Amino acid sequence: MTGGVGELTVTVPGGPPARVRVAAGAGSVAVYDDHRTGVAAGQLVSSPGWDRSRDRLYLDLAAGANTVSVAAG
Repeated sequence: MTGGVGELTVTVPGGPPARVRVAAGAGSVAVYDDHRTGVAAGQLVSSPGWDRSRDRLYLDLAAGANTVSVAAG
């Protein structure tokens, strides 16, 4: 994502391990059940097992976001 957004929700079938990087920071980031607020620029939020999984999701948000959510669908 290269332009700012108010709310971004990504629903992933099966809920594979996920990681979100917010280059410009975010008001809140939720990766499945891990909810964080006031996420600083450049911070990573990952679900358990992301670094060991072959099937995984990586969101690299270059611009700011108010709310980012990754959910299993």
